[in-house]
Amino acid sequence: MKKLCMLLIVFALVISVVPAVAEQPLNERLSIEINGESVTIPEYYGAVQIVGDRTMVPVRFVSEHLGFTVEWFESMEMVVFIHPTNIAQNIGLMIGQYRLYCTMNGALDMDVPAMIIENRTYIPIRFFADIIGFETYWDEYTRTVFLDGEV
Repeated sequence: MKKLCMLLIVFALVISVVPAVAEQPLNERLSIEINGESVTIPEYYGAVQIVGDRTMVPVRFVSEHLGFTVEWFESMEMVVFIHPTNIAQNIGLMIGQYRLYCTMNGALDMDVPAMIIENRTYIPIRFFADIIGFETYWDEYTRTVFLDGEV
């Protein structure tokens, strides 16, 4: 009888928690705004993600939106971002690595490695924005990343 009561209590707790978790598709509610423009990331590029306590972005979309050319070297799992006018801001990184290379700043270490999520390369948006000279702001209430600056 005690086992049955315990089983019912555990079942009731699980049932009460599941709807709360199911109602939180957090990644679907994250958005990004660049220089005052709300930017919609097409589904095939990926979506803004929270990984740990870092806001990760599909870096191809963000960098191309800012005018960078993106090159992917599959055999090395390396991504290179080529600045449209300033070679000093070219950036290279390898998937799974914490270290990023910038022509202007040399080797820089991220606190989260570059990663692939659903076949897209993700890095922390604040880190990328800081390297290219953008200001970054996170609004927890609207779950929006704001980027401001000039390429």
